[in-house]
Amino acid sequence: MLKSLVFVLLGLVSAKKENYEDPDDFKLRTFDLIQAELDQPLKFGFQVKSLNADYSIREEDISLKMRRNQTSWSEPLFNYTLKHPESEEGHVSLVRGMVKIPLTTCDISKKYRINYRLKQGRVLHKKLQIRIRGC
Repeated sequence: MLKSLVFVLLGLVSAKKENYEDPDDFKLRTFDLIQAELDQPLKFGFQVKSLNADYSIREEDISLKMRRNQTSWSEPLFNYTLKHPESEEGHVSLVRGMVKIPLTTCDISKKYRINYRLKQGRVLHKKLQIRIRGC
């Protein structure tokens, strides 16, 4: 009975380690403040990087959110693209995002955040703000 309990506990511990990613092993980078002129094109980038070779970045867990009000976040009014350097072993340690806005308006002058969801469900985020002069 005791042996079977030990095997069950060991199985649970190893399964938990598989689904756990250390938040300190990830870095999200972007500008804190982006300023632009009204009715001008705007382009900026961001990165999600893994500092540990054991963790691969998953593109489906990266998102960009716009602050709607004091308590909620929504999809931004513009699109962004993700790309990563090709690696031979299929391990993705860096994903770059690119935002291209053809014409700035006062509607995009808000606070945003880049999110990365870890396997255990925790969300890492980096805040940024876009200010449009003339709004």
